[in-house]
Amino acid sequence: MHWLDKAVRQILAHPVCGYQRKARPAVEPTALTVLALLAINRGSDATAALDWLLAAQSPDGSLGLDADTHQPCWPTGWAALAWNNAAREPRDAKSPWATAAQRAIAWLLKARAVAMPRSANMEDDRQVLGHDITLHGWPWAQGTHSWVEPTAINLLALRGAGKTDHPFYHEAVKMLLNRQLPAGGWNFGNTTVLGHVLCPQVQPTGLALAALAGQPRIRDAIQPSVDYLRQSLSRRTTAASLAYALIGLAVHELRAPNTEDLLASAYERTLENGGSPYSTALLVLAAKREAFAHSLSDRAAPPELPRS
Repeated sequence: MHWLDKAVRQILAHPVCGYQRKARPAVEPTALTVLALLAINRGSDATAALDWLLAAQSPDGSLGLDADTHQPCWPTGWAALAWNNAAREPRDAKSPWATAAQRAIAWLLKARAVAMPRSANMEDDRQVLGHDITLHGWPWAQGTHSWVEPTAINLLALRGAGKTDHPFYHEAVKMLLNRQLPAGGWNFGNTTVLGHVLCPQVQPTGLALAALAGQPRIRDAIQPSVDYLRQSLSRRTTAASLAYALIGLAVHELRAPNTEDLLASAYERTLENGGSPYSTALLVLAAKREAFAHSLSDRAAPPELPRS
């Protein structure tokens, strides 16, 4: 049996899932399972997971780590994207999923990270942190500074909601581009610390590229990051990092070499390590990355970025 068939059977058996096979259900892996099922045209099998996410939503529209842990709320973007992708038909415009997505997006637009004021000497800021500290993205926990991955997740959510003309979307795109490392790729947050340039990491690089779907005039700017990903992938790359890398490339209509071999190897390692539902959902989504990329590409067109 092909690895993808086995993986699909696995997520169909447990669409409401946690990070590990016997772990309690959590928001991120459950939302990713929904997105994977939608990408393989099995949306009807995602109903239980979509409804579980509904039950996990707080009155303010946010979602925490799971049904009982309401803080931090960084998984909210994944749930919003899953609901919006599941409620794309006009007949679903007033469905509970669409309503929940609207509430989640409204919360996201109020929950941006805390920007830091510039010091008297901007050169000091660049030496210490290496990026523009005044640009807003999203944090892992409320009341803190912007990080790459939650910002990327929430940009995907806003794009899924057709909010690409919103000023917060526009600023978060600028924030991501500002955090790209000089030689390509993204780290988790900073570019430079105390004068030392940080090393790129595959997972945040893939997520950042995915979040930049549809942006005009950035192909030259992101080419070093594309090159970094293509050179970094191997049979040793973890399942999540591999999946996000392939998805990040796919939204720009790009591919990595030996993709099928890399996916099959990652799935076998996932099984050997207990069969993580989180990793399995991501690998299925990566296998159907063109379908996922298309679900992003036919949203409202993003605004033109101003020339710097």
